[in-house]
Amino acid sequence: TTEIYTLSLHDALPISRLLKELTGVVIPPHKSYLFNQRLNPIMAECELVTADDLVARVKKDAVVRRAFVHALTTHETSFFRDSHPFDALRKDLLPALLGRLSARQRAGRSPNPFTVWSSACSSGKEVYTLAMLIDEVLSANPQLGLTPDRVRILGTDISEPVVAEARAGKYSKGEGLRGLPKSYTEKYFNETDGVFEVKSELRRRCTFRRLDITKQFTLGPFDLVLARNVL
Repeated sequence: TTEIYTLSLHDALPISRLLKELTGVVIPPHKSYLFNQRLNPIMAECELVTADDLVARVKKDAVVRRAFVHALTTHETSFFRDSHPFDALRKDLLPALLGRLSARQRAGRSPNPFTVWSSACSSGKEVYTLAMLIDEVLSANPQLGLTPDRVRILGTDISEPVVAEARAGKYSKGEGLRGLPKSYTEKYFNETDGVFEVKSELRRRCTFRRLDITKQFTLGPFDLVLARNVL
């Protein structure tokens, strides 16, 4: 077995600097216990012993670098997380924004779809929540004359593993569906052996890609951008 090195406050300094350089995420060195918890599996698998070994390996090995970024970035998410933003979207923001698109369409000025960007989508639950909400608002407002095929939602995240999970759109019963009302589960998911998969008609409106928003990039335009737990 490989001995696991316990990172000290001194050791945490170069790791903290490297994380900020790679992702823009700041974990202060005094939270070195997080580095121990999250990095020990990587150090064990790669047979690394010191913080210097880890930093050097992350800099030269893209696979280890992706694992490092994934381990130290937060992926907490749930459907309808912190319900008040989604209440505001359902009641006020989405009807107003979709109403503008409808008006432009009636005036012959808007061939573009309704576009949304979730800038740190984690495993995709925010994106699929948005897709369900938009579907709900369109169903409740047929006078808008808009159909779901006019909707495009982009989800991005710096971690490749969670982007892959989001793209798959499969979640386990229990914790994986936390925050999701049963009525939405029945309408928008197919269940197989306790795994709930987002229905294809909803997934078609959602695209996922890895993106580091601390680096230069070009996206958009968008009608709505969510940067929750990012700014």
